[in-house]
Amino acid sequence: MRTVFEYHIEQVIDGVHYSGHLKIGEAVIGFNLRFKPSILQFANVEPPTEVSELKQQIDISLSRTNVDLELTEDEYLLFLGLLVIPITKYYRDRRFHELNKKEIDQTLPMAHDPNVPNQTGIITKVAYDIPLIVRHMLNSPKFGCALPTA
Repeated sequence: MRTVFEYHIEQVIDGVHYSGHLKIGEAVIGFNLRFKPSILQFANVEPPTEVSELKQQIDISLSRTNVDLELTEDEYLLFLGLLVIPITKYYRDRRFHELNKKEIDQTLPMAHDPNVPNQTGIITKVAYDIPLIVRHMLNSPKFGCALPTA
């Protein structure tokens, strides 16, 4: 069954730190994701063999209704897949090419006025077919997505 994921991604530090929220079903889940090293340098890093090593290279923190969420390894891997691909696509998007030519670790301005276009953010929707077991995980009280399971 297809599920729509709505991403609101803000670039905080070019190639390193991204924040925003992800709307899944009825839930809005806030996120902060930090690459250690940066996206550009990530291809040159030896791939980790353990989830704990991966967490050191890609730090993900989630919150729902202003409450921080502790993630199990399976939940971390799920949100890693849900977040890294769209963030990497955003980073490489031609519309933001000039922003991405800035120095790594340079803090970029963020517009907070809803009437001002935000040049460091993007909103996108993607539909995925997700297995029933993942739907059950996302429907747990922790995430509260209320996705159909039948």
